Amino acid sequence: MGKKSKHKKHTAAPEAEHDKRDADLELIDRMEDSVQEDSLTAAGGGSIEAVPGVVDELKAEVDEFRDKYLRALAELENTRKRNARERSELLKYQGETILAELVGVLDNFEYALANPGASLEQFKQGIELIHKQFVDLLGKWEVRAKSGVGTAFDPAVQLALSEIPMADMEPGQIVSELKKAYYYKDKLLRPGEVVVSAKGSAVGEQGQEGGQNSLADAQEEEVESSER
Repeated sequence: MGKKSKHKKHTAAPEAEHDKRDADLELIDRMEDSVQEDSLTAAGGGSIEAVPGVVDELKAEVDEFRDKYLRALAELENTRKRNARERSELLKYQGETILAELVGVLDNFEYALANPGASLEQFKQGIELIHKQFVDLLGKWEVRAKSGVGTAFDPAVQLALSEIPMADMEPGQIVSELKKAYYYKDKLLRPGEVVVSAKGSAVGEQGQEGGQNSLADAQEEEVESSER
């Protein structure tokens, strides 16, 4: 004596949740049908009135079960939405703490620039202190620099800006660097920018000067790019 489910699918929820919820509600409806059929069987096939109160009691239990299920489903949905909202806010403001500390470094820069009476040496000492503060802050957040000068060039870690023949170095060694490589924990955050030794005979002052000019040109291009 089956009958169609009294509950329609809600298109707002994901399809998988729809299917599970509708299957559960259909199960509840079948339980209600079974209660009525069992009651009639127990009464010898008579009418529902032949077993006064039994069907009403069982139907009340089924309705109570349905109500508890729907309440639990609503609570689960609210919990899911709350967790998604909290996760979204956490991702949105995840840099809040480090940014607050970076503002403190900026404050010290502004203090240094707002002191016109400081001598050049005092100004230099102040900048050095701010630099140390900034490096310490990066270290606190597990950001570290790694110099590659004197080591073999690694294309996975450095970008080669130019090459220069070096008599006292093996080819492929890092002669100097415009930028150090930086790591965040164990991940490369930014590659270094370097000048690499090349194959060639001993070079004189002119060759040395050419390599230095290549690095100077790269530094000038970097400054111009940052100003733009």
